[in-house]
Amino acid sequence: MNKHALTLAALIALITTGCRTTTSESPETPPEPTYSVESGMLVQLAYTGTFPDGTQFAHAPETAPLTVIIGRGMLIPGLEEGIMGMHAGEERTVVVPPGKGYGSRHEKAVQTFSWDELPEMDRTTLKKGALIAVNTKQGIVPATVVSVSDKGLTLDFNHPLAGKTLIFNVHILTVRPPSPEEERMLTPFTIQAP
Repeated sequence: MNKHALTLAALIALITTGCRTTTSESPETPPEPTYSVESGMLVQLAYTGTFPDGTQFAHAPETAPLTVIIGRGMLIPGLEEGIMGMHAGEERTVVVPPGKGYGSRHEKAVQTFSWDELPEMDRTTLKKGALIAVNTKQGIVPATVVSVSDKGLTLDFNHPLAGKTLIFNVHILTVRPPSPEEERMLTPFTIQAP
């Protein structure tokens, strides 16, 4: 290689190096930590709940997600188990059998009452299939109206989803530790009646 070619190569290297633009970049912000669904984590999830025949029974869209703290009894056991280990952005279908959902149906929970036993009930508003609140010795209990007659009322105290297999199409939106305020707001509590 001759002297002129070597000088020209050095000059090009010097010019190219000098033409690089330098900016005063702020130090890189560390990436957000990636959390997985586990006990104690705050999770926001969008979901659609259906029965095996495709009938929808519940829905929480991405614009109004369900927010829970895992391990606090805020989800039915089968759904909570089914989303363990997931990360934000993941989707999954979780099938929950009755034993991991709302339990089996109990025929003893279907009871008939005479109108004499229910003097405060407004007969005109009760319709088959209505969900009502019944004041009992144990407190207020939800029940479904099975039938209404001149003699009385038949109520089903089973949960409406008892005995059913449930299918949840779940999209995890957020997984992170809860703030102290969220801990207080999202912790279930029990009130003991005197």
